[in-house]
Amino acid sequence: MSEKINLEAILQSEFSLCDDCHMQSEILRAMKIACQKTLELAAENAVIINDPKSYCGNTGSEYPPDQIVDKQSILNTINQIE
Repeated sequence: MSEKINLEAILQSEFSLCDDCHMQSEILRAMKIACQKTLELAAENAVIINDPKSYCGNTGSEYPPDQIVDKQSILNTINQIE
């Protein structure tokens, strides 16, 4: 995990809330809930596929191909966010 997303910094860069700390904390709370629900939906949408790079092509191979998460199946979650 190399990068962190700072929701508070995003909120401050996008909106001037006129020092209304209560409003800012409520918006930040809503942003965190939205992110959590989005990640839960992405996890639900995740599809496992066989990694074609790990498969040597021999049907008689004793080693099956590695299984990986299809990244596009997670990215498709974007279309479910309104």
